[in-house]
Amino acid sequence: MIPPPTLTKVAIQIQTDQRRFERGQRLLEKQYLTDWRRDGWTLWGICFSESKRGKHYSVQAELAKDGIKFSSCDCPDSQGRRLCKHLVALLLAWANHPQLFLVVGEKIERFPVKRQVLRSVGHLHAVLVDFGVAKFMEAPDQNRPRSSSVQTWTDGYSPPEQYISG
Repeated sequence: MIPPPTLTKVAIQIQTDQRRFERGQRLLEKQYLTDWRRDGWTLWGICFSESKRGKHYSVQAELAKDGIKFSSCDCPDSQGRRLCKHLVALLLAWANHPQLFLVVGEKIERFPVKRQVLRSVGHLHAVLVDFGVAKFMEAPDQNRPRSSSVQTWTDGYSPPEQYISG
């Protein structure tokens, strides 16, 4: 598991103007931002409008080691290059209160696995039989009735739902 990066107020302030930053702070202070969630390094929330009664915007930001990788909001102001006030509220919530985000999933560090094929396969044809398992199709041999067998494996992906019983 890789913990998400921290974010500072200064890093958020650099990506927006002073007016939007102050309005984002106000949205957070007045609790207009709700449903704080985190999946790996992606943050989500719902931000209600101060001016339009009942109107809300979905906000999302993906963090990177060096700051904010991606951000989006449903509001018309988020179409520019600067962060809108709703995104500022979400990012300030993360900077000030990361423990209050509901963790939906964690980012897992994956290491490449290097494996060797134990014998030379030469002219044989490999077929993927299952997630991560390869089978070599050999020419039929009368002395060996089951001449094709599992010879190697790949570093494939096995979805967890494949193994869920019930």
